[in-house]
Amino acid sequence: MIGPDNAFDLGVTALAAWRLAVLLVVERGPWNLVARLRSLAGVDHDEDGDITSLPDSMPGSLFGCVWCMSLWTGGAMYGILLVRPEIVIGIAVWGLATAIDGLARGGHP
Repeated sequence: MIGPDNAFDLGVTALAAWRLAVLLVVERGPWNLVARLRSLAGVDHDEDGDITSLPDSMPGSLFGCVWCMSLWTGGAMYGILLVRPEIVIGIAVWGLATAIDGLARGGHP
């Protein structure tokens, strides 16, 4: 059964939400796609793609806070879980793999 009563679903959804929040807030993404998305939201970057300033707007300011972004990615992942759970499970596996890699490297990759 899929839903909030299932601890597996909760864990998978939380892991997937974390993975997407970290991707959107911290990482540049493949071909700098996420950095470009942040730029469209008004976020400024240096030449390395690191965030230098955030706009005062709500969408742009979300890109400066993993906890804030995870509220939205968590809601999205839960909605997707109800319709296409395999997508959420795939993102959660991706999240677990990146977390293990980060731990193996002694921090964030």
